[in-house]
Amino acid sequence: MNFMTRNNTPEQEAPAYRSFQISTRSRVGAIALAIAIIALGGVFLVFGLVLLAGLAAVGTVLGAGLMAYHRITGRWPSFLRQSAAPRRTLDPAREVFPEDTTGSTRHRPNDAQLPR
Repeated sequence: MNFMTRNNTPEQEAPAYRSFQISTRSRVGAIALAIAIIALGGVFLVFGLVLLAGLAAVGTVLGAGLMAYHRITGRWPSFLRQSAAPRRTLDPAREVFPEDTTGSTRHRPNDAQLPR
């Protein structure tokens, strides 16, 4: 197939992408290949589960070590303590309420502090 440019001159064909194919010549070879692929998937699965179990074991050991330190010394390690800075809390005097569009005259908190 030739592609034509605007000048109607033929160009070379556009390069096709490469495709790869795995083929076996016998049924035994195909079965062996399928078993090998399934076994490789199983190896990856087991490897992932071992890594996950190792991570859980490391977390358990670290947690137990920190709990033992706390039990022995009566205090937590410095990196687990809360900072000495005061915690910020909400100020009820700054609470904002929506406008009352129902015409109700009921008392709302902070009514005396709202500008009129």
